[in-house]
Amino acid sequence: MRDGLARISKLSFHVPGAHANMAGTYNLLTERIDLLGTLQMEVDLSRSTKGLKSALLKFVDPLFHRKHAGAIVPVKLDGTYSHPSFGFALTPKK
Repeated sequence: MRDGLARISKLSFHVPGAHANMAGTYNLLTERIDLLGTLQMEVDLSRSTKGLKSALLKFVDPLFHRKHAGAIVPVKLDGTYSHPSFGFALTPKK
């Protein structure tokens, strides 16, 4: 940690049906979160939702599917401690 910025090299957590591995920074002064990593799901993306979203995601399932693992997708966790934002990582890790 330097100048209030904690560097996190390995953070992992589990939620039902998925496991995430992430790395990045947390600013203790501003409470800003900046983490990137991967989310390994037990199911394909199209099976994680219903309706129109499920139908549209069937087209991208092959891009994220892993043998015996469901989907592995790049994810990000950013924002602040009180207002975090979790989503797909569209840019590679710096």
